Amino acid sequence: MKRDELIELFYKYRHNQCSAEDVKRLIQYIKSDHDQEFVQRLLDSASNDGFSNAEISDPLIQKSLNQVFFKIQKHKNKPTTVPFYRKRPIQWSAAVLLIGMFFTIWYVGRNPIVEAPRIVDLETHDIAPGGNRAKLTLADGRTITLSEEQTGIVIGKELITYTDDKNAPPLWRQSNVTDGAAELAITTPPGGTYRVTLEDGTNVWLNASSTLTYPLHFSEEARYVKLSGEGYFDVQPDPNTPFFVETGNQVIKVLGTEFNVMAYPDDEEVKTTLVEGSVELWTGSRVTSLKPSEQSSFSRDGIHIRSVNVETYVGWKKGEFVFSGAQFQEAMKQLGRWYDIAVVYDGEVPVTQFYGSFSRDLPLSATLEILKEANINFSVHQTGDRKQLIVKSQKKYKLD
Repeated sequence: MKRDELIELFYKYRHNQCSAEDVKRLIQYIKSDHDQEFVQRLLDSASNDGFSNAEISDPLIQKSLNQVFFKIQKHKNKPTTVPFYRKRPIQWSAAVLLIGMFFTIWYVGRNPIVEAPRIVDLETHDIAPGGNRAKLTLADGRTITLSEEQTGIVIGKELITYTDDKNAPPLWRQSNVTDGAAELAITTPPGGTYRVTLEDGTNVWLNASSTLTYPLHFSEEARYVKLSGEGYFDVQPDPNTPFFVETGNQVIKVLGTEFNVMAYPDDEEVKTTLVEGSVELWTGSRVTSLKPSEQSSFSRDGIHIRSVNVETYVGWKKGEFVFSGAQFQEAMKQLGRWYDIAVVYDGEVPVTQFYGSFSRDLPLSATLEILKEANINFSVHQTGDRKQLIVKSQKKYKLD
């Protein structure tokens, strides 16, 4: 390795710009016997400032390095003794640097260097909308990736099959599982949606980033499921066996009805919108009833009931984005989940309300063209495998 290459590599290390491979090369050269006097000068320059430019953010690593260099400075300030590291300067300084490099390799392994973001040209690299995507987790822990050519699955007494293709081989035979309380789960990823028909005939449509957990067989006393994310329920009536949906700290009790529940973990509220029939909401010791076209919003502040336009909250099931005065952040969350893209705001969040509806089958570029009518600027950046939608507002506006 030439001196200019060594200087460049050493500089990159001190400024936390080395890849793991760069660090290995530097370690190998320090351990060799090449140009020891020059290497010593580089190491001395590092020990003089304690690698302060390394910018290692992990406090445990930084503490360890500080302790090492504190000992070096303490020895340097003793005028009456000859410290051990001066007797064998290369070996001691190299050991100190190797300790730092060891932590750097460990740190880089845990926190890979992030490449610079680049702008994505949607004209040539458009982002497709979501589709039929889900995985099924069986009672024994195994998972099955469900077909994107199918829209749903049916949970039968003995078999799990696809909704659309009755002639397809069954996904799983349940006869070998005797524990009826054993739980299964169906999960949709970002950009995924799927339908599941439970053994009682109840239909559940799952929106993106959602999980429905249910028992292998319902008990005779109650039908009990859990939801994280968003789901539309069309519950099969059975007055002798009530149906319960648990979403965090809220439980919904129904006898037979249709309703939508939005209960994403990153939302502050759980929203339950009743389409028809009636439901009871159990929140702690409080029981609240809903009427058709009413929506409850449950949060740490309590529960609030209001009348809403039902289509706004169930349009996704029909393949549409429906906005009726939706706040900007709420609309962007829907887009982010459906197109599997992170939403990042350049400056303040735009104070904008959206009105109108359009298909969820559009590619991202077409959807953004519609939203640009609200005078919002968008760009798409990519870092590694992750895409970001950068949002910048120019003024307050309403889209209708």
